[in-house]
Amino acid sequence: MDAIVSQWIASKTRDDVLEILDTHGVPVSPILSIRDIFEHPQFKARENIVEVHHPRLGKVKVPGIIPKFEKTPGSIRHIAPDLGEHNYEILTNMLGLTEEECKQLEEKGVI
Repeated sequence: MDAIVSQWIASKTRDDVLEILDTHGVPVSPILSIRDIFEHPQFKARENIVEVHHPRLGKVKVPGIIPKFEKTPGSIRHIAPDLGEHNYEILTNMLGLTEEECKQLEEKGVI
């Protein structure tokens, strides 16, 4: 069966396969590449990819808020922290380490 389906699919474009299967009531959806997602009209209309400012990289595109609710739609307020951005804060405030202990961990490559 795999060989037959593969041969049939290989003889058609992606859009043709989607249209034919959809016409016959077969549940079908394309597997989108990252490029496809960024260019897809539905992703654009739903604002699933949004542009935000990154302090080092400038404008970057990131996933938007999913799902979207009418009364509480949500928004992207900031980007994710850089790797290790909050190390000292967590180690000192939450774990009780001293600044010196944090520096030693950093020098040893632990953080």
